[in-house]
Amino acid sequence: YNSALSTLSHWNTNLNNCRFVFAPTNSHWTRDWGPQSVFIDDETMGIVDPIFNGYPWVPGREDDHYRPSEDDDVNQILCSYLGVPRVPFAAYLTGGNVMYDGYGTAFSTAQMINENFSLMNSDAFLALAQNVLGVQNYYFTINPELYGIQHIDCWAKLLDEETVLVKQLPPEHPEFSRAENIAQQFAQTTSIWNKPYRVIRIYCPTYSDNYAAAYTNSYILNGRVYVPLFNITSDAAAIQTYQDAIPGYEVIGFPWTDWYYYDALHCRVMGIADGEMLRMTHSPPQVTTFLVNGEYSPEVRIKSYGQYQLTTGELSCYYRVRPATEWQSTGLIPADLPLFYRASLSGLDSGQVLEYFFSASDASGRSASAPHNAPHRYYQTTIACITSLPQSVPPAPKLHLFPNPSRGLITIKWDNAPRSAYTIRLYNLKGQLVHKETTSELNQSAEISISVLSSGIYIYTLTTDDLFSELISSGKILLLRQP
Repeated sequence: YNSALSTLSHWNTNLNNCRFVFAPTNSHWTRDWGPQSVFIDDETMGIVDPIFNGYPWVPGREDDHYRPSEDDDVNQILCSYLGVPRVPFAAYLTGGNVMYDGYGTAFSTAQMINENFSLMNSDAFLALAQNVLGVQNYYFTINPELYGIQHIDCWAKLLDEETVLVKQLPPEHPEFSRAENIAQQFAQTTSIWNKPYRVIRIYCPTYSDNYAAAYTNSYILNGRVYVPLFNITSDAAAIQTYQDAIPGYEVIGFPWTDWYYYDALHCRVMGIADGEMLRMTHSPPQVTTFLVNGEYSPEVRIKSYGQYQLTTGELSCYYRVRPATEWQSTGLIPADLPLFYRASLSGLDSGQVLEYFFSASDASGRSASAPHNAPHRYYQTTIACITSLPQSVPPAPKLHLFPNPSRGLITIKWDNAPRSAYTIRLYNLKGQLVHKETTSELNQSAEISISVLSSGIYIYTLTTDDLFSELISSGKILLLRQP
């Protein structure tokens, strides 16, 4: 403790912003055994507590060698200290070998599956990740090293939900082809928006022997990017790569003599999510957007996890039509689904290129935008005006819900069943989610018990099972409990 105080004071740290947790540890690599945040049922923040696997050095093949460590106990202590739920994860989930996009997608190297062989097969691991973490799409790259810990954070870095930074090695490096293979794997993988990932390469020459600089082992936090530097000539180019890739962020380099190709800045830190964050999410438009009468109504999901009131006058959509450079703004109004808001943009003509972004704030003083680094990044689409929508669109599923009023058990049936998994949600009149049920099978009907709810009026929605929930049907249901 005294050593920590001395070090922090030496760097003029504001100790009023520091909190200390006392726990025995075996290593300083908090990235690997530290807290991985998860939002339980998209409501309450908890900390995932997997089994910590230590640091197996393995070749680029299957190998289930591992060793336990006392670092495994830290998350239980941390949950108690922070007063947040502990979410057990009965498998290895080393933090340096997993990265999430925040939309239900995760990436690891093949070593994540390999080191869990002694506990479960790959199907069981994927099912566990889906049930506990909400990971719907889990992708695995090849093991990048000829021999090593095979952690993905020394080879790739998600910059947002559709952009990934991948290490580029000198052609003569023995692992050059592996890095190229990983870059190709990402380029052939589809993001949450159903588009191939945008792959950016960062050149990582050697700093000693065949040890390559781990520039991908950076840390992104609160509008800043912290990049490990290796005191070689390519350091400046690495900083520039980040500045070009994430405009609007402050990029800060940290030169040091004790960074390694397998252990740099990202390995030694672990963030804790803001359990009361304000989050905005928007499904980007297609390259071309077809409009009737030149009217466009983009929707955005806005959620205060602290349940703070949104600041009405600060819910905005900023937009411009090329070649204009100045942004105009319009307010957002509630859309059909709870938590969704929409803008109304009119007077658009065919051939125009529309650019826009969203911003919001809440009563806690938190603010958010979509995209998250707007206005440096924004959404863009080319307008095509038509007189009517195409008639070849398949008919939307028609929902039948009965009995309504209900005394606790409702049946839903529909014509033209959804073409994907679906989710049924019930909201009270405050907009709070009170019941959710998801199926991955295309059944024509389902029964739902809501007998635990109080009597009253509820809003129901049937949506496709993804974060942005394409609305299939919605309405009201009256629940009458037995007296």
